[in-house]
Amino acid sequence: MVLIFPDTPLISTSPEVARAHRLLRGLPDDLYAVWHRLSIHAEPGPDFWIRDSQGRSLWLKVSALTPANAKVFAQAGLFNAEAVRPLAAEHRDLTAFSAAHVPAGCTVPTAIAFPSLGQGDLERLQALADVPHGLIWLPREHLTASAFAAWLADHLGPPIAADGLTRIRQAFTPEVVIPPGFTVRAAHRVNESRTPTARRTTAARRTTAALTPFLLDYDQERVLKTDLDLSNEAQAAVGDFKVRLVNGVAGSGKSLVVVYRAQLLRKLYPEKKILGLTHNRPLIHDLQARYKTLAPDGKPVEWQTFLQWCRRLWPAGRAFKEPIGLEARRRLAGEVWREHLSDGAVTELMFLDELDWCKDRQIFSRDDYRASDRSGRGFPLTEPQRDRIYTAFEAYQAALNQGCLTMRTQIPA
Repeated sequence: MVLIFPDTPLISTSPEVARAHRLLRGLPDDLYAVWHRLSIHAEPGPDFWIRDSQGRSLWLKVSALTPANAKVFAQAGLFNAEAVRPLAAEHRDLTAFSAAHVPAGCTVPTAIAFPSLGQGDLERLQALADVPHGLIWLPREHLTASAFAAWLADHLGPPIAADGLTRIRQAFTPEVVIPPGFTVRAAHRVNESRTPTARRTTAARRTTAALTPFLLDYDQERVLKTDLDLSNEAQAAVGDFKVRLVNGVAGSGKSLVVVYRAQLLRKLYPEKKILGLTHNRPLIHDLQARYKTLAPDGKPVEWQTFLQWCRRLWPAGRAFKEPIGLEARRRLAGEVWREHLSDGAVTELMFLDELDWCKDRQIFSRDDYRASDRSGRGFPLTEPQRDRIYTAFEAYQAALNQGCLTMRTQIPA
């Protein structure tokens, strides 16, 4: 399946555009990448940008014109052909978009696809239309998987260099543009002439963006645009719940994607509530600041730590104990380990790791722990060892429940 952003169209997408989306998904994935322009942009333009591995491109607009609409145009043209110009607004918008966003010296052909009109319908309609040079009308006969792939290969524009493609991507999907202030740039060295015989080297800081804009990379954009549809409460009640896990090393842009996704969802769904959660309070401030930079005049997104959110949902009549601090937790686990496990092969660090593993998997009974699959844990445990560890686990949990150590912190037990 071809790489397409987003991978599924929104529910609000028109049926004709959704059909074109399915058609484009069937293109060879080793040859093409496709971008679907979201409905958040005020400027009219193409619905899709298709790019092949050689840097050749084509813009595709999808028309909802039906045979009945085409017939109305034809009948009106019998009386006043000059006053009737089918798709005049679309032609004007596409021409203006190309003029504004195709880099100098580059060519991106534009096609209008008509899923509901055949070749005969288009020929009659084109007799009344003023089709700009370089703009192609595509009948439904060409909108099958095999026919479209062959047609596309013959109608892509000439190859465009990488910086030109970056400029086009910036124009077509401005939601992936990164402000220069969000990037990390190293200082560079410049030579500054003081006299004809003396030169000194100084460190200069780059304060403006490079010649090409900074954009999210393709993996980040794919995460940004996955599962963009937000269900209503009624749909959620019947089980329409999805979880996406995104793994990445430090500095890979996970927080950046979270902020951009919040901004994109806010634009798509201005009436919905959006909440961002993390365990790190300093990160909350960073996310808030970045979001405000991206959307200074937009409706805000709520950012909280996970514990703040849990506290807000806590029943009013039930006592709430502050979570134990990280250092206090380690001291308590160490005391429990020395009392129950220090004479065996399980180290204090292994016990702490096993505590986290059990709680992550919601293992809260001795039988469940005995039956649990520990494959890949790095150290095997016999059944007697599991029993001793679980006894220590119970002692640790009992101490927590008694509230013997309650240090306020951002890190839960």
